[in-house]
Amino acid sequence: MRRMRALIIVVSGLWLTACGNLSAVRLPAPPKSAVMEIGPLTSAPFGYVEFCTRHQNDCRSAYQRPQKVTLTAERWFTLQQTNWLINAQIAPITDAEHYDMVEYWTYPDTQGDCEDYALAKRKALIAQGWPAQNLLLGVAIEASGSAHAVLIVTTDHGDYVLDNQTPDILPWQATDYRWAKRQSQRNPNVWVSLETNHQRVVTASSGKHIRD
Repeated sequence: MRRMRALIIVVSGLWLTACGNLSAVRLPAPPKSAVMEIGPLTSAPFGYVEFCTRHQNDCRSAYQRPQKVTLTAERWFTLQQTNWLINAQIAPITDAEHYDMVEYWTYPDTQGDCEDYALAKRKALIAQGWPAQNLLLGVAIEASGSAHAVLIVTTDHGDYVLDNQTPDILPWQATDYRWAKRQSQRNPNVWVSLETNHQRVVTASSGKHIRD
């Protein structure tokens, strides 16, 4: 955890330093994305539930009014810098290799699994002033059939994916994933299924739809 705090300080410090020079740099405009279609309520990943028993302050359950963050060139730069730095600082390792457990969500030290990268990026971006309700943990299905966790950022330009498997931040529809679920913007402890690419992925027994 001490390593995680140090990493956040480094990310925030680089962002502040860069922001001091942004007025002299013409930053590229962020690409347009689309908004993910929200489906029925579903269950939270077990690893996330267990993570919240150890990090209760980071999983406070409270109603939040969804908002659209204006994705300026400066904010886009911040996302890119945070994504790149955390991907570079953390070495990939499976939970089985690292903790001798099938699934264990936590903040990474020098190594981590996909969900650990996502948690670290979320925490670093919150420290830089991003609204928590726009930084959503999500789960997708890879071509191999394996589940994969990422950070999904919602903005007025659409929804974007911060992934440990690529240095590029992509619009969600530009990835090769089949999307399964993500946190609700209204409550981080509520998870919703995703209806994307015209493929309906429903893992909850409830047929209730909510507006995210």
